[in-house]
Amino acid sequence: MGGQEKVKFKHKSTDWQQLLPQAFQWLEAAKFSHSQTIDKGTHVVVPVEKTQSLGKSICSGVSSQTFSTMEKLAKQAGWNSSSSKPLTLVLDGIAYSLVGVSTVKRSPLQLARQVGLDAAKLFKQNYTVEKISFCDAGDLTAFDIFSGFAQGCYSLTGFKNKSSSLNLPKQVEFCCANYSQDTLEDHCQMLQGTFLARMIADAPPNWLDSEKFAEIAASMAKKLNLKCTVLGREEILKNKLGAFHSVAEGTTIDPKLIAIEIEGVDSSRCVSLVGKGLTFDAGGVNIKPSAGISDMKYDLCGGAAVLGAAYYLGHKKPPTNVVCLIGAVENMLSINPSRPGDIVHTRNGKTIEILNTDAEGRLVLADLLQYSIDKYKPEFIIDIATLTGAVLMALGSVGSACMSNDQAFADFVMSSGNKSGEPLWQLPLWPEFNKEVKSEFADLKNIAGPSVKAGTIMGGAFLQEFVGETKWLHLDIAGTGWGCTATGFPSHGGSGFGVRTLSSACMNWEG
Repeated sequence: MGGQEKVKFKHKSTDWQQLLPQAFQWLEAAKFSHSQTIDKGTHVVVPVEKTQSLGKSICSGVSSQTFSTMEKLAKQAGWNSSSSKPLTLVLDGIAYSLVGVSTVKRSPLQLARQVGLDAAKLFKQNYTVEKISFCDAGDLTAFDIFSGFAQGCYSLTGFKNKSSSLNLPKQVEFCCANYSQDTLEDHCQMLQGTFLARMIADAPPNWLDSEKFAEIAASMAKKLNLKCTVLGREEILKNKLGAFHSVAEGTTIDPKLIAIEIEGVDSSRCVSLVGKGLTFDAGGVNIKPSAGISDMKYDLCGGAAVLGAAYYLGHKKPPTNVVCLIGAVENMLSINPSRPGDIVHTRNGKTIEILNTDAEGRLVLADLLQYSIDKYKPEFIIDIATLTGAVLMALGSVGSACMSNDQAFADFVMSSGNKSGEPLWQLPLWPEFNKEVKSEFADLKNIAGPSVKAGTIMGGAFLQEFVGETKWLHLDIAGTGWGCTATGFPSHGGSGFGVRTLSSACMNWEG
């Protein structure tokens, strides 16, 4: 077998746009409309507050008389609002799907999206619907419910032998809710950016390697008339990104530094987003155990979120220029990989002793942070990465950790996350941790000693060494980027977590 040529993956040369989830194109093809009444032939999603009985309709488009009739029929069917499965009833030619609103005390935005996700499960399994209607329901807005529904309709089927398709509604109606065309387009572009991020996370690593990542980014940028620069192995070395390059020493696939530039209203100013894009993380010499290693394609979720935000921001005119940097590479074990004990040089001149080759994401980000500061002089940098397994011990999979060198900026980004329905929790960068990243033989070491248990904070403390006085915030999404269990998020595969927060921070930055 040693002399045989490796069989080419049949999708390797397939245009990435042909593999986009069907829901991405659906947002462009569906006809959106508004109405004050619900016509026959329409399927209506009806959020119901959970109580001991059926509950209470909070749907603005359903009359109390209609709901009273539905309540009687639901009781006859033995259904109540605490049921995990929605119930569909047909009255006078209109189908009503009753969906219980989660009792989890989360934001209305997250609760609305969860209603939509639950409704989508029903539609994917049981219905062919021509027209679907969403209504405001108390604090739950029609579009947020629709947003969850659209996320629930996401399905990456292009890599199957026979790609299946869903019968998604051709018409989407907002009843008793009115959105301008610009608002609808804005929401749909955000959804598409999130779908793109989820696709990048879900795609197999023998298709979505660093070279394909760069190809997708460049193609997307061209479509949106954005500037995209891609640096390969030689340029990475030429720019003195030795820590980044050290991760790529175990792979023959060319690492890529991807830079997408979005012009803002004030082109004299700039902000920066930086994403870790490990297309597969085997751990290098410190190879990972077999359990869970198949999920290590998700180690690019930070870079995927940056690309999704770039897609959204590329349709806008942010207050300042936005530079999106992604470090795309895989961490493998080959003939000449980095070894524990190696010392590498970074762009800012500091040296790093590599004590664990599986703490590779911070090596990539360290150089990208300094590169961003040197080349673009941003007013702030947000980096986002699936950096540490330790964050799951702290926050599980229902929120992301953040750390910052500027409290006012941290408050601004956390507010952006809250308004976007992406839960963030700040961890402290206490000065006692600074000494724990110092090395006896180099300036820094990439992991702390075994007595230091604050793994997530140590990742942030390490990265802080590369930002100087620039406003900076680090987002660790190792618990939320994949298999997220937060209310209002898809629980399987890539979640797209971070796209909204990054986009919101860039669009609302005043400096």
